Amino acid sequence: MTATMSHITSKAQVTVPAAMRQIADIHDGDTVLFVAHGNELVMRKYTAEDDAWLKYAESGFAEWDNAEDEIYNDL
Repeated sequence: MTATMSHITSKAQVTVPAAMRQIADIHDGDTVLFVAHGNELVMRKYTAEDDAWLKYAESGFAEWDNAEDEIYNDL
């Protein structure tokens, strides 16, 4: 595992170090995906597969987006 640090600016911007951009094959103009796992964030290059999954998730999980199901939010 490779790890490095960066600072967050006052505008909540983060510079991704060159070594990390190279590992993730991220270049100027690329879109990145942030995924939250508890209090941790994972950032990776956004792909066509991500786009397809997000569209599926938005349509497939919409049935659970209602007031009746909010009781389960804290489980």
